[in-house]
Order: sequence, then structure tokens, then C-alpha cells
Amino acid sequence: MLFRVALRQRFLNDWPTSLAFTAILGVAIAVAGAWLAVAVPSLRGEMPFPESNRLVAIESAKKGQRGGLGWMTLEDLRGGSAESIAAYLPRTWGFQTDPYGHVEVVLSEQVTGEFFDTLGVKPFLGEPLTRQHEQTGNQAFLWMSHGAWKRLLGGDPLAVSKTVWINAVPYRVAGVLPASFDFPHRGESPEIYIPLNRADFFWRGIGALEVMARLTQSATLSQFSLELEARASALAVEFPVSNQDVQLVASPLGFYMLGERLSLLKWLLAAVAILLMISIANSSGVWLAQWLKQQRYAVIKRALGASTTRIVLEQCLQAALLGAAAAMVGLLGTQVLLALLRFSSLTGPEMARFELWHPALLHTAMGAGLVMLALTASLVAAVVPMMMKARRSGRTRLGLAVVQLTLTGTLAYSGILVWRNVQTLVNADRGFRTSQILVSGIGIPEATYNTDEKMIGFHQRAIEELAKIPGVTAAAGGASMPVNDGRTRFLLDDDHSPAGQQQTARMGVASPGLLTMLQIPVLRGRGFEASDGWNAPRVALVNQAFVRRYMGAVKDPLGHRVRFNFYNGVAAKPYTDHIITGVVGDTLNRDLTLDSDPQILISSDQIPMDGFKYFIESSLPAESLKQAVAQAIWNVDPAIQRVDVTPLAAHVERALMSRRTLSLLLAWFGAIALAIVGFGLTSSLTATFLEMTRELGIRSALGATPARLAYESTRWGTVAILASWALMLPLCVAVSRRVTFERLPVGFDTASWLLAGVVLGGIGLLASLIPARRAALIDPAATLRN
Repeated sequence: MLFRVALRQRFLNDWPTSLAFTAILGVAIAVAGAWLAVAVPSLRGEMPFPESNRLVAIESAKKGQRGGLGWMTLEDLRGGSAESIAAYLPRTWGFQTDPYGHVEVVLSEQVTGEFFDTLGVKPFLGEPLTRQHEQTGNQAFLWMSHGAWKRLLGGDPLAVSKTVWINAVPYRVAGVLPASFDFPHRGESPEIYIPLNRADFFWRGIGALEVMARLTQSATLSQFSLELEARASALAVEFPVSNQDVQLVASPLGFYMLGERLSLLKWLLAAVAILLMISIANSSGVWLAQWLKQQRYAVIKRALGASTTRIVLEQCLQAALLGAAAAMVGLLGTQVLLALLRFSSLTGPEMARFELWHPALLHTAMGAGLVMLALTASLVAAVVPMMMKARRSGRTRLGLAVVQLTLTGTLAYSGILVWRNVQTLVNADRGFRTSQILVSGIGIPEATYNTDEKMIGFHQRAIEELAKIPGVTAAAGGASMPVNDGRTRFLLDDDHSPAGQQQTARMGVASPGLLTMLQIPVLRGRGFEASDGWNAPRVALVNQAFVRRYMGAVKDPLGHRVRFNFYNGVAAKPYTDHIITGVVGDTLNRDLTLDSDPQILISSDQIPMDGFKYFIESSLPAESLKQAVAQAIWNVDPAIQRVDVTPLAAHVERALMSRRTLSLLLAWFGAIALAIVGFGLTSSLTATFLEMTRELGIRSALGATPARLAYESTRWGTVAILASWALMLPLCVAVSRRVTFERLPVGFDTASWLLAGVVLGGIGLLASLIPARRAALIDPAATLRN
């Protein structure tokens, strides 16, 4: 009976309002569902390893910057709450099934002996990795991912014990990992795993190794963190040179592997929560406006004997019907949004990085929770207005509007703040040029180019061929340029400090023409020249940051010697003297978001490089040059594979991907919130106009101007916008303190707050147009007759 009565109610018969109510909640549920499907598995730290909740990452921290560990520190951390401990280091290699065949570029993970044991993984085929493989001379073994085994070796079960070549060095396939195993690093899944040589990283303090541990059954993360704090203090006292001020920090491994994306997930979940609150407040405003229209019928029903309970039940049933419809719309919209996020060129790459091990799916429990949320929101939206007295309806509408506008303005401020941060970084002076520069990275087989002269000669000839391409104005080459995350230990002049006490700097390799192409100025001395060949005296350039930090007491850095241990993929002689012949300008060489690091540059004509990048100056798009660039490389050697071409700007701006995604999604959420609030404000102002029609007619008859009537009908909307703009201020300040990148708060931005206020004013202006126009055109005679 109640159901039939509910279907006859004016709210359900008012299809535009009913559809709007359903759409508001449905869109909010769809957005919430899509992002919950992405975020929940990641925020739970779920990984496909046995008892993954016991896996933790360990980082070093010094002066606010996080980093890896040296191998000796890893050994210092054994025991206590750590059941096992392991380290890993990613690197790209050239893979060959025979020493003179095609080179397949593969991503590898170099790992310590307990890597697979720590993760709780056993090989699908072959033998296990052990600590014996860490010993010097015992690294010529590799373990392949299941996919690489299928792709590179055809899934041959006899592939175990087969010899393959990595950078022209023979390796024995020791094992194949299970099909379920995946250990993505920064969103990419390694295909081979190779033992690390402990001699290469055996020092204390901060190092290059990324470290993880499996805790004992009884240990907790907080307990282990206290142990690390105590050990860090003890190591700082015992080894002050390497461990002074070095802290050790533990975090869940799943969170660590998310990196900056973890903050992105949390902020977007907060944005979803705000959007839901805006939708609920808006729905309440829409229902309130409609309830005021129904009050006359409610009074008639009460006079005819209907109880208050019956009237309330009828309203709740209407709300439940619309809430159920909104839930269905939301669940369907969730699937559509997930598909759009995956297939969009803007969000697809980031989605792939989020879905490390689990595809984003709306599980049954999540779906049930969203249905309950829609029903609850609908019932709240229906019941709250009925609890308000008619004379307080204006205040209620004002309060609901202020809540919506304040939250929407804060959401808009967040999106504008992040967007302005990204634009500042994109447009900042990087110290090098990226416009009209394309980059192509390759690897070459060392079995063919097995001498310094051959390898250097290959790159020189390739650069010459690239420069001949029509539309290319210049070509050059280099490695770890202009941005990289690699560091090297070095010695100046007659310094002979042991490895654990040596200073570090970033390393870059450049051909003679690269600095000119990238517009990196040589401020003192000279740059690389064609005479700096592979058999000439070694030369090096350093940047201003290097001179400031390490040569402040030196009157002239030119002519001083620098020595370093630089791994180039083959047999570079360690600690060879390089004479400093020039000082170059500082560049953002480690990350576009961080200041310049001390850097050493060496000539590509003096050191053989198996992995190399070619830089091409051209106004043509990358896609149109791809085939020509590949052909130029093949003119030198047709065995080279995977010749790709990408804009240098896109290459160096990868660090901004999470920020771009955050600003993009916040913009989407903000646009949805603006649409919802705009509709709600329009409905509320229209309801206000209908309530005031008689009063406005009387004022018009008494001589009030159309402008005055329009103002009176929309006055509280103006008050709501001004009040919400003021209330936004403390919320925006709090948001600014919480939005951090590289663990540094972005800070309050007045321009973003003002711009968010302008957006709110625009909403108010658009929402006021219909009721203000009606008020301005009111006919007092007709109004009074009605």
C-alpha cells in the first residue's frame, strides 16, 4: 500500500527533480566506487607473497632526504626482529641467446642471496638463489620471470642450465620463477634476476641498495622501527664517518613500492569523501526545496486523518526508491569510469602503475557498501528537511549551500594548487633545453664491439648518420643526461680515502655537441672537443654545485684531477685521472622538483658505453622520425633492436606524472562538484523565489525596481558564497600544509585561493540567472491575483 502511495507522490511525479536527485548521488557513487576499487588493495598493502604483512622496506634518511643502504649496513641489521633481509637494484641489460645474435633489451633486478627467501618464493624450475651467489666470481647465474622464459626461451623446460649472454657475458639460467611471481619496480616488471656481487657495494651508511626484510612472526612494525632507531644511533657512534646523522626508517613494503603514488591515493580518497559530502548536502537541498512544495499536500493529509508517521514513511520510501536507483547508476558508472581510466592516454599509464598486482575491481563487499551509502544518504536527505520548521527553511537552505560551496571551493583550491605547482615546475628554468629535442635509447652487443675503440666508434658513426636525416638539424649522444638518479664516489687530486669515506656526485656522459644542443653553458674553461678521443688524456667537466660543495677553498678548479669508479657496462678502469677542463652551469640534474646536485661530466669519445642515448634536434614530431632514426642506426649495425624515439620533455618530466595525474583527477572531481553545486544552488534559489513570490509582488506594486527584486530573490545565495569563501581560508591553509611532495609542504597559495573564490562567484552568478530574471520580470497584478 505504502509503495503504491509513494509512486503517486508529487516528488516521484516530478521527474526532472527525481532524475536530478538520482544523478547527483549516482555520479558521486560512481566516482567513489571507481577510486575505491583502485585504492583499497594498494592501501591495504596487498602483495601476492606469503604473509606479505610481515614484509617491510628499510631506507636511510639524512637531513630530510631518503636513500638506500650500503651492504655493510644491511649486514649490521641482521637478527633481532628481522627473520631475513635482502637488497635489490634495478638495471637494464642487453640479452642474447647466442653471443652474436640479436640484442633484446630487458629490465633486470640485481639481488642479494636471500631475496626470494625473504619474499617467500620458490623457483618453478631450477635451483634456489642462496647467499653463496653473493661471493665474488659466483654471479654468472640468472633467474627468469615466467613471462620472460616464455617470450625469450619459448617456455622450454630444458632451458634451465642453458647458457645465455647478458651484455656479452655468458650466464647460466639457474631457474624460472612461478607464473604468479611479479616484483614490479616503479611500475615496471623485471624479466631477469641476477645475483649482486657484495664487493661492489660493501660499504656502510647511505648507499644505492634498496632493502627489505621479513619480520619474525611475533614482531610488529613499531617494534622493528624502535630497533632500527637504536641500531642507527649505535652505528653513528661506532662509525661516525659513514653513519653520522644517518637514520634508518621502516615502512610496509607495499606502501614503499607505491612511492609518491601512496600520497596520490590518499589525496584522491579525501577528494572522493568531499565529493560524497557535497552530494549528500546537495541532495538534502534538492529535497528541501521539493518538500516545501509538498507541505500544502502534507497539511491536507494531516487534516484528513493521516498520521505524521505515515507521511514520514512515505517520504522515506520515496527516498529509498531514488537511493536504490542512484546506487544502480553508480555501480554501472563505476565500471564505465574504470574502463575510461585504463584506456585514457592521460591516466592509463598511472593506472598501470597502481594495479601492481591486483586489477582494480569492485568487489561484492565494496558494492554492498556503496548501495548502503546511497540508501543512507537518500534517507538523510529526506528526513532532515522534514525535521525543520517552515520558518527555518531559509536558514537550512543557506546552511546546506554554505557547506556545499565551502567543500567545493576547498576541492577547487586543491586542484588549482597542484596544477599551479606542476606548471611552475614545467616552466621553471631547468638549466637545459628540451624544446624540439628528441631522444632515442639503445643497447649494443659487446661481443661485437669488444674493444673501447669499436664501441666508441659505433656511437660516433651513429651520430653522424642521425645528423644526415632530413629535418634533423643536429645530433649528439650521451648517458645519464640531462636528468638521472645515478651517483658515483670520487676522489680529488691526491685524496686516497677508502670507499666508505668518499664523497659522491652525479655522473653524466656527453658527446662533444650535446651541451651546445641542450644549451648548457660552459662558464669557465672549455667543453668537450673532437680532440678528446679515446686514446687522448682523460678530461672532465664539473658543474657549479660541485665547485661550491667540494672545491670552495680552491681558487681555480681548472687543472685539478678527479678520479671515480664508474661502471659503464663493460670494463672501465676505476679511478683513472681525469683533468677538470671546464665548469658548466647548474641544471636540475636529479629531478625537476629538486635543486641541482654536484655533477661530473665525461666525454662519450673517451669511455665505451653499451647503453647510450642519442639526442636529435628537429621540429618534426617524434612519430614521424621513428623509422628514419631506426634506419640510421641500422645503417651502422642492422642487429640493433628496439629503436624508439620520444620527446626529451616527456622523458625528463616523468617525475611529474603523479602530480599531473593528481591535478587532472582533482580537476575532474572539481568539475563534477561544480556541476552538482550549480544545480543545487539553482534549485534552492528557485525555491526561494517561489516562496517569496507574494512578497515580491507586493514590493513591485509599491515601486521596487526590477534590480531590487532580483537581488532580494537571490540575496542569500550571495551571502552563502561570501561566507563559504571566508570559511574556505582555514581549510585551504590546512590543505596546503598537508599536500607534500618529496616530503615538503607545498605551502598556502593566495592566488589559488582567490581563483577558487572567483570560481564560486561564477557558480553563484550562473545559479542566480533564472530566479533573478523571473523576479525582475514579475507582474505585480498577476502575482497578487494568484
